[in-house]
Amino acid sequence: MTRRTGPSSRASALLALPAAALLLAGCGDPAPGSEEHSHDDGHSHSHEDGSGGTHATEVPGAEVSEAAFELLDSAPSRLDGVGGTAWLATHESGTTVSAELSGLEPGEQYMSHVHADSCTDNDGGPHFAFDPGGPEEPPNEIHLTFTADDDGVATATAESEQDARAAGAESIVVHADDERLVCADF
Repeated sequence: MTRRTGPSSRASALLALPAAALLLAGCGDPAPGSEEHSHDDGHSHSHEDGSGGTHATEVPGAEVSEAAFELLDSAPSRLDGVGGTAWLATHESGTTVSAELSGLEPGEQYMSHVHADSCTDNDGGPHFAFDPGGPEEPPNEIHLTFTADDDGVATATAESEQDARAAGAESIVVHADDERLVCADF
């Protein structure tokens, strides 16, 4: 097999780069202000800042739990004013988790996960997973990513086609600087 290195193969390679970047952009966390979509495989996905998914309190026919976020001892001291509310809704289509926070650093991105234990049990314990031996990412876990606005406020919603409450989800933990920041029990 011969390898072509002429202008047309270079042009093809240059055209392939943006296409590959678009494909890779679909893997991992969504960009700030964007949506990550389901592929009908139970995949949980995240909607930031009201840009997409239905807030947990607005899902028709859902059983909704609401809890206030509590600051954890591991929280970075510069974020000791963070607070907010989390909701977990279970419904015939699966689970919807929403979080609203204030007191965050403006423009900073945060990650949140549903956890397997209560907040009083090792700050939420390990990440909740539908299959404990499976991958540490959606659709096996429920992740929310969000970026604080200019006022330090953020809202995010994630959805899963599975029932997290029935499978043992207990809490949601928001992370900052690889530390656990706040936790809310469902």
